[in-house]
Amino acid sequence: MRYKKYSEIPEKYRFDLESLLDGRTIEENFAAILAISNELVAKKDQQFENVENFLEYKKLEENFGIKYNKISNYISNNISVNVIDPVFSELNERFMFQMSEFEAKLGSLDVIFYKKEDKIRSWIDDERIKPYLKDLNYRLENKKHKLADEIENYLTKSSFGEVSVYKIFSILSNSETKFENIIDENGQKLELNSTNYYNYLKTGTPQVRKIAYENYHKAYLAHKNTFANLLYQHIKSHSVEAKMRNYNSLIEASLSSDRFCLKSLEKLFNFVASAAPIFEKFKNAQKKFYKAKFGSEMNSWDRLVPLVEIKNNYTVKEAQKIILESVIPLGAEYEKMVKKSFEQRWIDYHYVDSKRSGAYSIGGSYGLEKKYILMNFDFTINSVHTLAHELGHSLHSYYSDKNQDFHNSSYPIFLAEIASIFNELLLDDYLLEKQQDDNFKFEILFQKITTFIGTVQRQIIWADYEAILYNKIDKGEPISSYEAFVKIYKEIWQKYNPNDPLENEKPLIYSVIVPHYYYGYYVYKYAIGYLVANVFFQKYKKEGKKALDNYIENFLSKGGSDWPSEILKKAGVDLANSSIYTEAFSLLENQIDEYIRLGKKIFKIDF
Repeated sequence: MRYKKYSEIPEKYRFDLESLLDGRTIEENFAAILAISNELVAKKDQQFENVENFLEYKKLEENFGIKYNKISNYISNNISVNVIDPVFSELNERFMFQMSEFEAKLGSLDVIFYKKEDKIRSWIDDERIKPYLKDLNYRLENKKHKLADEIENYLTKSSFGEVSVYKIFSILSNSETKFENIIDENGQKLELNSTNYYNYLKTGTPQVRKIAYENYHKAYLAHKNTFANLLYQHIKSHSVEAKMRNYNSLIEASLSSDRFCLKSLEKLFNFVASAAPIFEKFKNAQKKFYKAKFGSEMNSWDRLVPLVEIKNNYTVKEAQKIILESVIPLGAEYEKMVKKSFEQRWIDYHYVDSKRSGAYSIGGSYGLEKKYILMNFDFTINSVHTLAHELGHSLHSYYSDKNQDFHNSSYPIFLAEIASIFNELLLDDYLLEKQQDDNFKFEILFQKITTFIGTVQRQIIWADYEAILYNKIDKGEPISSYEAFVKIYKEIWQKYNPNDPLENEKPLIYSVIVPHYYYGYYVYKYAIGYLVANVFFQKYKKEGKKALDNYIENFLSKGGSDWPSEILKKAGVDLANSSIYTEAFSLLENQIDEYIRLGKKIFKIDF
């Protein structure tokens, strides 16, 4: 079903956001958070005087945080379903201004904190402040990155005036990049947008696939220089800030908040690059199966075409049923919350014009009963996977919020992808167990392998590429042109795909249009998330319920209560152990071998 207006979508498939207002108007909510913010400002200078003041202030921060989460999610989720909505855009600007005024009055926390450093050290071993010890120690250890008091206060007070390069990118990418219609073999016009594009690549005729591919990339290439300059300006501003704060490089600054060292990052890059023959084996097999099926060579726009016929049209209700059954091993509470997410409208499913592309599960969920999910459901098995993925995030938030206090509930991105990918692995396991048909197994294996490639190899290519950009911009190299970005991108691509020179101009646009480039340096965390999720999943397959209990109790429920590597180590996963990589790639190669075995049987070929 294609909806032209958001109001046409049945209510049960739309966000229920009104509950976030607690029965008040948005204006009353603005007034309520203003009252709490004024109290925080009034007490800010006394918060580190003694333990009692500190604990009282933390409670006040929690009240503020819950109210902020509700208002922020109310506004941002409404904007997500219509990125050019003038009413909510105005509300957002007003709210951001109100918050910037509050932050300006509050001033820099670092300025207040370091003035009271001696007092803080005198009571830091008090048992009552144990929940806040991680943050306090981190600040004490990072004093060298603090700027002069007047500069810190200036940065805080002027933050509202900062230009959001990402917002400009988002409007250009989501709203103002226009795609030409597709003309099929019968002369019929087919509308193209960022959501249905992948459907055309999967289900369209050869001509439709080719034109969709060309028109999609052509639309972005029309703005290639603007995209390039936006990315350059974004990275440059962060590079300058990192230098100001006495970091050796922007990449060092980006890794510091998770205590993940550069050597570990480079080890990850090298391991993925060394696995190129494994990925190449799959790509070559896919090309041969395509030729056996269709009698022609596989082009770039043919890579998503199903080589076997299976059911690949799922309603939302069917997707919900499959996911509910797939999460049963995680226990009654997990299943109950997934069911509640469907019944209580946590999820906004359907695409309309000007809706934000992609999918997400909200951050800032503490104090919210509903952990909202946005989708652009396309009725394929891919969307079933996406729903399972986002529910992994939302249930991670549910367990974290339930078991941690406000200040420790928010888990870092470093850990976030583990829960979502684990759900996808559970879903695939369920699907493979339910079906004995070779065609179905072949297609699910294809999905698993391509997910691994997309989550590990592609994200590491982008992470390595970003790291090179950071280093070059740190050094002041002039790379603001699209051609300069493309040159670097091709070099990195070749490192991970030595037999693919990427001569086609069109995919090079990904050097500047990936939204994740604007979210901070983090796409490598997708790869780590996938590899760690694999470890948890293999433990489940070997140990059963015991492993799942450990996963929920020692991972999902821990939020951000410790450093990521420490949380994982206590849950039984040591990031320093190379077996994480070797086991994951060994499993991938086994899946590729099984894909090849089934393909040879199905298409009656040998190679």
